[in-house]
Amino acid sequence: MNLVILMIFVPHSRADISGDLMVFHAGSLSVPFKEVARAFKKEYPGVRVTLEAAGSRASARKISDLNREADVFGSADYTVIDALLIPDHASWTIRFAANEMVLAYTEHSRYAREISNDNWYEILKKNDVEKAFAESFAVAEGVWTTSAVEHGYLEPEAGYATKIGQRLEIFVCTQSPYMDQTEVAQFLGIEPGQVRIIPSAVGGGFGGKLDISVQPLVALAAWILGRPVRSIYTRPESMVSTTKRHPVQMSARAGCSKDGKLTAYEYHGDFNTGAYASWGPTVADRVPVHCSGPYFVPNVLSQSRALLTNESPSGAFRGFGTPQAAIANDALLDVLAEKIGMDTLEFRIKNALRKGDRTATNQLLENSVGQVECLESLKSRWVKWRKQAEDFNQNNKNVKRGVGCGSAWYGCGNTSLSNPSTIRVGINGEGKLTLYNGAMDIGQGTNTIMVQICADALGLPASQFEYVMGDTDLTADAGKTSASRQAFVSGKATQLAGEHLRGQIIQLAEASENATLYLEQNGSVGSGKLIVEDESGEHVIVLADIL
Repeated sequence: MNLVILMIFVPHSRADISGDLMVFHAGSLSVPFKEVARAFKKEYPGVRVTLEAAGSRASARKISDLNREADVFGSADYTVIDALLIPDHASWTIRFAANEMVLAYTEHSRYAREISNDNWYEILKKNDVEKAFAESFAVAEGVWTTSAVEHGYLEPEAGYATKIGQRLEIFVCTQSPYMDQTEVAQFLGIEPGQVRIIPSAVGGGFGGKLDISVQPLVALAAWILGRPVRSIYTRPESMVSTTKRHPVQMSARAGCSKDGKLTAYEYHGDFNTGAYASWGPTVADRVPVHCSGPYFVPNVLSQSRALLTNESPSGAFRGFGTPQAAIANDALLDVLAEKIGMDTLEFRIKNALRKGDRTATNQLLENSVGQVECLESLKSRWVKWRKQAEDFNQNNKNVKRGVGCGSAWYGCGNTSLSNPSTIRVGINGEGKLTLYNGAMDIGQGTNTIMVQICADALGLPASQFEYVMGDTDLTADAGKTSASRQAFVSGKATQLAGEHLRGQIIQLAEASENATLYLEQNGSVGSGKLIVEDESGEHVIVLADIL
């Protein structure tokens, strides 16, 4: 551990001091350094210290030697400008009289600090883990470190902006057109209604295109120059400027009974969110909910933090931190299975969540839970592949093969937040049927399934639909495309929109709910017709008469 303290002589002509180590400002507190050293020596025995002062040479010596500060700086008093503790996997509170500073460190960074205890520190507790561990037949534990990961989508960030009057039109690849609209307007100091986002087809996102990239750059240039401006990131520019999967330092332990039932799970994770917040709070919020995996565990304690560091920013990336947590979870399950002599696949089947179980948050799983069926479908191949690996390993000295299994889960949509989505569908006088969908398709197939869902709900063929995606002038906000939410959330909104339109048609035709709909689209003005057939006969609605 190292304690780094920046200090200057008192009095001193400089009101502040700069340097890489100046991280936490302690104000203008003047105290004899001997008192500071004595306090730290008492609270943190064995800590080593580096001292720096204006006009003096930096020195490093054991804290036990600090009572001889005259050998370093003479007998003068000093002003403590900054102090930083750098321990492993820990946070510390250091007090200078009335001053208090919260400090943290991860091995990925020279220094880090917790942004806000209220919003960035998450804890989940279910029953009593300590009691459960004490009563467990077997316990496994470990420590893991993961690194940052690049999204690696095929298409780099690209877009162009055009100023039209006092408005901007921005054609850009994005996962969240309405968020782009709000942020560009805020950046330029104009109203959101003055910004139109027209999404392009997106060549992959995986969370990496939730944050803005070229949008404010082309917007500012187009606004000032009054000319169209475009930008395409090179691959190095894309990799340097965009967020990554969160690196994490995590520790976890799990316990089970003699017959292989999980009894307790405890998890602690420090997620390096880099120099900007991005989606760090979401990661810290989601991980405690899912870190115990898709298994029934009666006792859970999980804690996570998103830490601000001096490194590249981390952000959204498929699963929002739960894939990292799954590394620890699956590793511990393998160890527990080995300790009690149970096959690792059977161990997972035994503990998999089932209908009627409660999760770590005490959510009751009332509907289908397909985990058991999924794992049981692997049994025949699992036995075959394990046998093949064993046979291979017996005949090969230097090259070995292994077979493993694992399960992971993550929440669908926003964690601890509402998931609103608005979808509209309408028919005009010519019989043009249009689905206005603000849900971005980034390769997952939203454009296809939304039309299919609406067609089923409305009762008209998908081939008759026109489709508008994501244009902020033409569609309502369907929320961001992330966390696999669009098929579930916007898909439901699309179903409701189709059912609502169908209900209006049935009411106008005075037909039964089970009626069959047909739409005549001739393309000429006022030629559109809706034909509604039920057991009483055929009902015709001339669209031009009502629109």
